[in-house]
Amino acid sequence: MRLDGEQHGLIQNADQIVNAFYAETRDWLKTGLRLLHEGLYREARNCFDDLLVKEAHDDGAIASERRMRAHAYAALAILAGRRPSYRSPDEVHAVVNHVVNARAVALATVIAALVRDDYFGSDGMTVPSRLDSLSRTADPRRLSRSEFALLATHTRPCRGPAWAAFAAEADRRGVWVDRYEEPATLPVASPERQIGVPLYFYPMPRKPLPPNSTPAAVRAGAGVLALVTPFVGVLDGVAWHIQLAIAGPFVVAAVLLFFFSVTAYRDFQTDRVRQREWEEAKAQTARRPSDRQMDTWLEDDVVRIAEIAARRHRLDKSVTGGRGGLIVEPQTAVGVSNLRRGELIERVGAGYRQLGRDGGRARTPLAKVRTGSDGKLRSDHYRIMVIFLTEQRVAVFECDLDFARRVLLTESTQTFHYDDVVSISSRTVSEGAKASDEVRIRFDDGSGNYATISVNHRFAMSLVSGERVEVGVGISGPAQRRSKLAVAWENARVERVVQRMVWSRKERRAEAA
Repeated sequence: MRLDGEQHGLIQNADQIVNAFYAETRDWLKTGLRLLHEGLYREARNCFDDLLVKEAHDDGAIASERRMRAHAYAALAILAGRRPSYRSPDEVHAVVNHVVNARAVALATVIAALVRDDYFGSDGMTVPSRLDSLSRTADPRRLSRSEFALLATHTRPCRGPAWAAFAAEADRRGVWVDRYEEPATLPVASPERQIGVPLYFYPMPRKPLPPNSTPAAVRAGAGVLALVTPFVGVLDGVAWHIQLAIAGPFVVAAVLLFFFSVTAYRDFQTDRVRQREWEEAKAQTARRPSDRQMDTWLEDDVVRIAEIAARRHRLDKSVTGGRGGLIVEPQTAVGVSNLRRGELIERVGAGYRQLGRDGGRARTPLAKVRTGSDGKLRSDHYRIMVIFLTEQRVAVFECDLDFARRVLLTESTQTFHYDDVVSISSRTVSEGAKASDEVRIRFDDGSGNYATISVNHRFAMSLVSGERVEVGVGISGPAQRRSKLAVAWENARVERVVQRMVWSRKERRAEAA
């Protein structure tokens, strides 16, 4: 993790390196090229700019060659080891100016072709005529050995024929370069996962008492005895009218005993049904994946979603510091999805508006949640928020994941400045919160059913505009009102890292002002 102090140290070391180079020579081209090889792109660009200013009026073929090479190297330094589509419009405009001025250098023509394909072509934008004409002359075979090594080291695979031609030439020269891969997507879930996740959330009822037929048998036997007893006196010569008087209460008792025996037998049958249901549920849940397997699937999905998020924001996931680079690894908060079944979801600002025939009334929550053996919550529908912290801004990617099918149901992006952040906190919502602020889920309470409850513990980032970016990360279980049940993810660590980095940037900006 690259924090502020280390970053300042890196800049100071770079300045020392530059000063040492200048002490050896005043050759800005040589010094800038050495810095470029070291990956010190900002310092290298400064050297090339110095050359272009201080040698602008030098005459001769050698001076002209030096200036064109400085332009080509400066373009490479501006790209700074990233894809052209990941750079800002101003930076791409500067790259175009440099390569056009270095049009006689083979390196500049190949850079022009990469910019054409990846920045303009990938989004269907019109390619500037001067860049288009220059890129048509690109031929990786004309690159010198040193130029080829520079491109292979300080560029990233791009979409389009230019990089394909460069990769083919690399194969011919025996040099390894990465091939371009289409933006990351979530692969189709395996059959094991498609079956296993629903089984994990199969409700397991409490174990019933063993079926017992004894009460029914005893009551039935007692009823038979009560019915027969009055008539035994017939054999003793008892008068019929006395026998009849005695028989009445015994018959009533027998009827009652028969009734209670039938009731007891029905309870026995009900217990047998419950026992079979419990055994079936036990057999089902015995085949469900372990907590560890569920966590492994989630970790793999989060990695892939972070790659998708980086592509959506056109950010490099590597921590580089400096302008445009990340100051810390992408931070991912994982919570429970607040989508509801049977609704059309439309993204509006930082929240969702529920649209449907019922005029937006609450419907059945989509997410099922149960507690694992470790006391952590796991869900079949997750809400995932990836936070990128760069030197200048905060970029957020949010999505809802169907965990069993491995499909993104929704996704959205948002970007804002550090000054727009008002607070970062673990937010607890009281039970009396308004309906529009309520996140409802179905929670396995251990009775064999899923009870609809609220997610009342949330990781939230509030903005100066009044919007709030948040994800539900925990609940107060119905049977544990005083204890918090948290999602099986390190959301507390994510909160600490984001909070520390955001406030350090805000304080630095305040001091600079």
